[in-house]
Amino acid sequence: MKILKSLLVPAVAALVLSAGAAYAQTTPAPATPAPAMKAKPAKPAMSADQKAAISKACSAAADKQGLHGKDRKKFRESCKSHGGPA
Repeated sequence: MKILKSLLVPAVAALVLSAGAAYAQTTPAPATPAPAMKAKPAKPAMSADQKAAISKACSAAADKQGLHGKDRKKFRESCKSHGGPA
C-alpha cells in the first residue's frame, strides 16, 4: 500500500501541474484592434406613409408586368429595396 501511495501522489501532482500549464497556454487576445470595416452610408429614415407609397407603387408595377407568385414577390422585394419603381 505504501508503494502505491508513493507512486500515486507524484502521478496526480504531475497531472494537475500539466493540466494547469496547458490551461495557461491559451492564446491571448490580440493587442492591436482589428481594422475597421468600411461603414455603409446611412439611408435616410422613411416614414410609414413613404414606405406604404413605395409598396403600392411596386405593387402597381408588378400588376402592370402581370407578375404572380414567386416572380411577383421577388420583383416587389427588389423594387422596395431600391426605393420604388424606376
